[in-house]
Amino acid sequence: MVLTRTAAAGLLLLWANCASAYTGADQLVRDCTVTPKKSEEAFRQVRCTGYVGGVLDTYGVVSGLYRNVDIYCAPGEGITVEAAVGALVQWIRLHPDKAGTPSRSALLFALRERYPCR
Repeated sequence: MVLTRTAAAGLLLLWANCASAYTGADQLVRDCTVTPKKSEEAFRQVRCTGYVGGVLDTYGVVSGLYRNVDIYCAPGEGITVEAAVGALVQWIRLHPDKAGTPSRSALLFALRERYPCR
């Protein structure tokens, strides 16, 4: 089965859409950067970590199955959840007008900017 880059990216975004607890990147950043002092804040941080980890894992599977998928190119050691969150936070700081971008798209845009394919 041949899957184009666009189709693979669409598949990834569709999955992320179904699993998303977030509507905008600003919500994801807020949960990812919270300093937990209460159980509700800790839950928000764990939800963020799980969400970002899920996007990373899904992209890893899709790009492993379909070699022509190159939204971003991870270094050999991979990308940690913390590094992905850092990329997202930086992306939002550089593009504050994009705060309402769907969280799944913003995360992929941030990773593409931080880890471009050469």
